[in-house]
Amino acid sequence: MMSSGSSILADENEIIMSRSRNSFDIEAHPSELAIIVKSGLRKEQKIIYLKDLTASVDAAVVARFVLDKCPNIPSNKAADVEQVIHYLQKRNPTSLNLHSDIPKTTTNVAAFTSRLEDIESYIELLYEETEKTKGTAYILSLSSKPSNLQRLIDNDVLMAALTRVFREDSKKNFELATNIAVIFLRLSSIKSLQTVISHYKIGALSMQLIENELKRWEIWKNEAKTSIEVKAKKKWEFAIQRQDELVSVLLQILINLADDLRVENKMVKRGILTILIKCLDHGTPNLMVSAITFLWKLSVFVENKDAMLTQNIIEKLVPLFPTNNLKLTNCLYSLLFNLSFDQSLRTKMVANGLVPFVAPAIEHNSTALCLLYHLSTIDDAKAMITFTDAISSLMKMLNSKDNLIVKGILVNVALEKRNSQLICSSDGRGLDTLITKAFENYDILLMKICRNIASHEGATQELFQKHLIQLLKFVMEECDDTKAKTFPFAIECLGTVAQINIVDWPKIIAEIDLISWISTHFEVANAVTPALPKIPDDFLLQIIILCGSIALNQEAAKLLIKIVPQMTKLILKKQNDDEIVLQIIYAFYCLLYHSELTSDLCSIEGGFVEYLINLMHDSNPQLRNMCDQALQFIAESSPYWAKRLNEERFRFHNSQWLEMCEEGQGEIENLSDSESEEFNDVVLGAEELLLEDIKI
Repeated sequence: MMSSGSSILADENEIIMSRSRNSFDIEAHPSELAIIVKSGLRKEQKIIYLKDLTASVDAAVVARFVLDKCPNIPSNKAADVEQVIHYLQKRNPTSLNLHSDIPKTTTNVAAFTSRLEDIESYIELLYEETEKTKGTAYILSLSSKPSNLQRLIDNDVLMAALTRVFREDSKKNFELATNIAVIFLRLSSIKSLQTVISHYKIGALSMQLIENELKRWEIWKNEAKTSIEVKAKKKWEFAIQRQDELVSVLLQILINLADDLRVENKMVKRGILTILIKCLDHGTPNLMVSAITFLWKLSVFVENKDAMLTQNIIEKLVPLFPTNNLKLTNCLYSLLFNLSFDQSLRTKMVANGLVPFVAPAIEHNSTALCLLYHLSTIDDAKAMITFTDAISSLMKMLNSKDNLIVKGILVNVALEKRNSQLICSSDGRGLDTLITKAFENYDILLMKICRNIASHEGATQELFQKHLIQLLKFVMEECDDTKAKTFPFAIECLGTVAQINIVDWPKIIAEIDLISWISTHFEVANAVTPALPKIPDDFLLQIIILCGSIALNQEAAKLLIKIVPQMTKLILKKQNDDEIVLQIIYAFYCLLYHSELTSDLCSIEGGFVEYLINLMHDSNPQLRNMCDQALQFIAESSPYWAKRLNEERFRFHNSQWLEMCEEGQGEIENLSDSESEEFNDVVLGAEELLLEDIKI
């Protein structure tokens, strides 16, 4: 509950109830934290402001307080009042408080007591050269009440006069220009009034004024730098500050008018992007917030994003960090997040050192968290994250509402070895936590994190040893039903185990009869009959990778020899899947690495070596390379296969010459006997040859 009644009601003088009790309508204010009460036959409208209303306050208590302070509201309307208050609490916070972000003007509006009935006299002041500022001050005071805005914009004479003064005198008087700009800003904040603002060409006038002020800013900036006297320097700096406040208001007007996409496109064609990026060079927070907010709005279109890229926007934005201005920080994160969908811009962000400024904010800023997810796809960013507190923050946030993004970041950063060590922690508790949470809900993303951690050789792989039996048993129990919800999780578990090299594989194989399980699945994969269930390729691939990891252990490799014929058949069966074939050849390579097993492998029936020879010249360079390495082991251990390989290499490298020889031999053999005999009968003597030569 709120501490006092004065914190709920902005001003009791504004709580004026209807004279008639016959008709009451209770509505929420469209933009303010306020209740609108319409009463009487004419539906006179009065507004009750609730300036400190928050989501944590009990709506029923506030409703009773409003009824106590406003006795003219019938008690039977209590439910309506409570419902409106509840709606105001739930409404998007960014849409509350229409004028909360409107900058203050140099005019002391409180000193001007204005009344809507005197609007004609205020208009007359706009035609007096010395009273224009005073006239705008009165109108500015009137515009501070949202209930007056419709009356003001409906006054054609007033709007025409304000537009004329804004066009003719804004360059001469900052106070006058700012007063009128704030009036137009308040009017443009209401969507239904924006068409009228556009009718008076306020958007075009605002852009012209901004362009003019930016030109003057360059001159004033140089004057401030070159000024020797302190007084003169402060004078220029003060002028620049007031100028920035005016430009900030003008940009906010343009932001409001840009709700109409046609108007926004006109602004883009007139060069608003260049103007906004120039504004980033100014040091005034309000101006930068306005410029970045507008850039954020424009960045949703690819054409605008590409234009920002060509104008080096990242080099302008990153130096704005760090900043103590929370609103500026949030605007920066929002704009950078939109831009981070582009690969080139994302790479530039990392290259310009953005990561250390994003990482500290991920716990309390969801946009920063999403931005870090995009950046984490860049390898250099993964390395930078190591030197921040992001890993510890992400581990704490695994149970937060944004846990999907958190897990996604951890999946990416775990590809960096040092990050994996930080995730696991020195005692392995981090890894234990991940595996425990993964099995609680069969969380695929958490197991993907574990899988990426397992891909790094060294101390992190040793931490998996106590979990291997659990992972393998789950895979062996859940892999039969490929349509089960747990099957994708089982694939991730198998993929994690397949990465582990440093483990006592013979002991594990003996404990759970792993080779028999692998052999059974290879048999099913090689089966011609459709009666047996089909094994998905991604699951089969992980089994083959597991065989490669097991084959690195010499004792375990001896147990794998008996399934080599099945793996050989798989090469023919899956010859169109390069990844499966590559992993099978890698498993052969690991087996051949043990010299005492090479002779046994080469003597196995099924054409194991012949398959490798056939793949020597495959179009896939990775396959060719792996075959060459495996065949090198075979050639070193067997003279027969060494000779066979040399012949095959000779035949391949000299294929054209051999083909030509074979064609030539065929032509000679195809000569007919008659042609041969006729040729043999013609025997010329030396004298005949000489005579013929002389005749020639």
